[in-house]
Amino acid sequence: MKFEDIKKRVIKVIILVILLFYSVSGGFSQEKRIKVIAERANIYLQPNISSAVIEKVKRDSVITLRSVNIVRGGWYYVGLTSETGITKTGYIQASLVELTNLPPRIIREEKKEPEVPPPPLKPVIPKKEKPRIEKEVKPKPPKKRNNYIKAGVNYFSPPEQRFKDVYGNGMTYSGEIGIGVWKGLKLWISGGYFTKKGELFFTKEKTKVRIFPIGGGIKYLLTEGRANLYTGMGLYYYQFKETNPIGDVSKSGLGYVGQIGVFLKVIGGLIVDFNLDYSYCRMRPVERSINIGGFQAGIGLGYEF
Repeated sequence: MKFEDIKKRVIKVIILVILLFYSVSGGFSQEKRIKVIAERANIYLQPNISSAVIEKVKRDSVITLRSVNIVRGGWYYVGLTSETGITKTGYIQASLVELTNLPPRIIREEKKEPEVPPPPLKPVIPKKEKPRIEKEVKPKPPKKRNNYIKAGVNYFSPPEQRFKDVYGNGMTYSGEIGIGVWKGLKLWISGGYFTKKGELFFTKEKTKVRIFPIGGGIKYLLTEGRANLYTGMGLYYYQFKETNPIGDVSKSGLGYVGQIGVFLKVIGGLIVDFNLDYSYCRMRPVERSINIGGFQAGIGLGYEF
């Protein structure tokens, strides 16, 4: 073998050894890399924060430098290779990274699952309440009227003939108050007035008589409605006074009265009363005793309350 051939082979072996050494040690093909030391960092299309952001990386991400020189303004020119083999290049701020020998490793942003909104709440449909059936409120019956007041006029006919011969028949005037005490039972208080002029039997002289009965009693309604039939009884205290030329006579005495009648309810509390009474009171104004009572039939107008 010639010396020249041996020399060429030695040179080739030396070159191969050198290449192998660099490939093993990484000295020939070693690339410079940086590691992100900030919590978050943006990679911009241009070395300007106003530029478009092409990627966002997290702390401890390792990125390959495209140039070890820092661009004016404090930027590194870097390259990123995606899982699909697409390489992106851009700029990252030098203050957010440091040089490292770690292999390239990009910690991707964790994709957050979109929050699924909770299902809409079903509207609460209130239970239909059963309509309340209100009891029919019956109107209260009008308050029963138990009391009354009335005034009346009566035709008086004395049963005593001697009294009738002197004075005849006449008109009496009366007033009455009634108070209900129990159901159809009432108490009544009444007062009356009778006056009449006449002639003495023998001398034909003028004479005048006045009778004032005042008393009270009980009255009971036999029927109730628009027409009310009643009966009653009571006591009267009579004041008798007679004036004539022979002399004046004043007497008083106790008598009794019985009555029957009917009163009609006209409108509201207005009533019209028709009554028939018989009274008896015997006294002695002169030599003989006489009954100054008698029959009375009359009509009265009153108000029930």
